[in-house]
Amino acid sequence: MKRAEPPDCLRPSGVIIGGVGEDEEYEELVRILEPFRSVPIETGPVTLSEDYLRMVDEVESAPENRSGADKSWVERARRRFREYFARVERES
Repeated sequence: MKRAEPPDCLRPSGVIIGGVGEDEEYEELVRILEPFRSVPIETGPVTLSEDYLRMVDEVESAPENRSGADKSWVERARRRFREYFARVERES
């Protein structure tokens, strides 16, 4: 059976990440990552730079992001996403 081609909005950008295909691989991955689960991760307040906040304002004020702007492309992209993955078959 022919594999479905992804819509343009889902085409890979040069990065390929293979999935974990077998239960044995999964168990090995869990075993390898176990020591890292106990590594403390520092968390705290996030400080957003003025440049970042300026860029957010710029994106939010773009004509295509304003209230009333045509956002029908979002639903088309979501539909293509669902249609593509409905046709995907698991590789053995």
